[in-house]
Amino acid sequence: MSEEKENIEEITDDLEIIDLLKAIQTTKEKVWIWQNIGERVVHHALLKKVDPIKKLVQIHPTAAKGFHVSSRDNVFLYSQSKLVATKLSVREIEKDYIVFTLPKKVMRVNESFVDGLEFVEKENEEAHTHERTHNRQEIEGDKFIKVNFQDEAAVKGEIYFLGDISQSGLSFRIDDPGSFHKGDFLEFSEMNGKELNPIMKGEVMSIRELPELPGMFKVGVRYV
Repeated sequence: MSEEKENIEEITDDLEIIDLLKAIQTTKEKVWIWQNIGERVVHHALLKKVDPIKKLVQIHPTAAKGFHVSSRDNVFLYSQSKLVATKLSVREIEKDYIVFTLPKKVMRVNESFVDGLEFVEKENEEAHTHERTHNRQEIEGDKFIKVNFQDEAAVKGEIYFLGDISQSGLSFRIDDPGSFHKGDFLEFSEMNGKELNPIMKGEVMSIRELPELPGMFKVGVRYV
């Protein structure tokens, strides 16, 4: 969390913090969480439990693959609807949930807090033209592809909008940048409801924000 961002107010009262977190929980808002280590990986998460007695907060991932978070480092949380941000200390961590101690303070921030805070790289087609071995074919109309994780057979494949496709790779659109990470190995088993035989396999090379589609991201895949 950048110290250069202008804070409007700091909330330090436990009861006020609990009420605020419970309000976020009630609306089922997808909050953003991340760690400032290495290449920043961002997840959407839902607040599932706020315990005012034990002063614990439990959050769950929205992505099927779960969290990709280190227990050794603080986690930052941002709510766009409430315009608040805070730093959380990990108490217990599993792939499917994280338990934090109640934060000592929550910052009310203005809308400029996220200016320049790019969780993932913005898509820039011209900047990456030299990296391609084949020209991409943009997809006209709505086309869909079924995506499975190679290393987690138990995770059910999900359907996503196909972005573009070439002889060397493809892209598809997601609304949660934490759903996939660079280096993930994927399998593509269906396209537009038809089984692919043989299935296509690829490695995630990039996850980029789509400026023309707010809240949407493009996963770039290279065939393997």
